[in-house]
Amino acid sequence: MNTAIMLREIRRRYVLSQRELAELSGLGKSTIGRLESGECADPTIGTLTRILGSVGLRIAVLHGHGREFVVPGEPVEYRMRDGRRLPAHLRVRPICSMQTPWWGWFRIAWMPDNPRQNPAVPAYTYDWRPDPEVLADPRFGKHKWDAAT
Repeated sequence: MNTAIMLREIRRRYVLSQRELAELSGLGKSTIGRLESGECADPTIGTLTRILGSVGLRIAVLHGHGREFVVPGEPVEYRMRDGRRLPAHLRVRPICSMQTPWWGWFRIAWMPDNPRQNPAVPAYTYDWRPDPEVLADPRFGKHKWDAAT
């Protein structure tokens, strides 16, 4: 995406001068001018978000097949009971009962009815990296990491 062409097209469609777009977005007129001239060819995501947001547009991340990648709710920082963070790149789920699969059950001598009563049982657990078959994209019949190579 060429930032200069995109900004000029936005200004044309919304009939805005550089000064008006700068005022709407809270940026300087010189910033808009440098972006449109190509002098600043690689603006930050924050700058683009401010400019696009000022005219009611937004930046979206899309999957390869065009659907928007949506992050549900507010980001949560999951921690073990001792304060260590759980791996951010793996799926995290709460441990609600003894039926919840958790790799540490065999290590605990005391098994309460409610796992939250035992300080050795964490509130959350995570799944190890999924089996490659789980990551296979059924639409294309190949693994996601194969598409990147």
